[in-house]
Amino acid sequence: MIVFASTSYGEIEKTLLVPRYRDILVDQNNPIVHLKKLYDQNRFREFYEEANELLIKMSQQKDKITTPDSIKNELWMFYLISSAPFLDLESDDNIKWMSNHLDLDYEVKQKIVWRISPKDFLENSGIKDKNGIDISLNRELFLSYFSNLLKQFRKEVDPNFNEKIKIFEKEVIKNDDLMKDDRARTMVMNRISIKEDRNFSAQRAVKKLEKDLMKILIWAYPTKALEVKKYIRLAGYSDKEIPYLLDRTVGRVREANYLYKGFAKRRD
Repeated sequence: MIVFASTSYGEIEKTLLVPRYRDILVDQNNPIVHLKKLYDQNRFREFYEEANELLIKMSQQKDKITTPDSIKNELWMFYLISSAPFLDLESDDNIKWMSNHLDLDYEVKQKIVWRISPKDFLENSGIKDKNGIDISLNRELFLSYFSNLLKQFRKEVDPNFNEKIKIFEKEVIKNDDLMKDDRARTMVMNRISIKEDRNFSAQRAVKKLEKDLMKILIWAYPTKALEVKKYIRLAGYSDKEIPYLLDRTVGRVREANYLYKGFAKRRD
């Protein structure tokens, strides 16, 4: 039996802190309220469809004005999307859904980091305004949500996928019952094709998210290496992996020298 790498499908990421701004959840007309209901009910196909529609509407806003409520809404949306699991590819219903929606769960998780402005959550650290916005807390939540997204995509990447595919295809050919059942065989091959495409998509997402996260962390903590490394570790990187991450994202430039302190210079 061939086992392909995957996240814990169907399981919500429970280690992330929940936004404390529950006042926006009182208004039943707030789209975030309905999105959260889908999330709470584990209706993730509908969740990703609705989240995608909300993100499209966000992208169409002109001359956006940042308000306390908009910050609260975006933080809740980021939390829901970053903690939601990827769709389970062992489910036939999900495979059929993907034939129409492709990698919408992947797309939504990447769109959220493009659609919201880091400055709304990272500037003026420690300042609270009269509306109860805690920028210091927002900074921590925003960065932890971003780190978790990257961690999720890293788990989706299977470096041995191509080798496993070759073995799996041979096993399928040898399975007489499967070869005689056109419907079952088609479903199996569709599932493998989707997993193959998603493996490539996850690799591209990791590459982009790594660079984006490092850029934001260096901007947020230009002198505090411990804070930067804290969020790198939240993304699932070990201390041995951090120098390699730095090399392929920011490199040994003056602005990033402080992050290399404590690490031996690579010789390879």
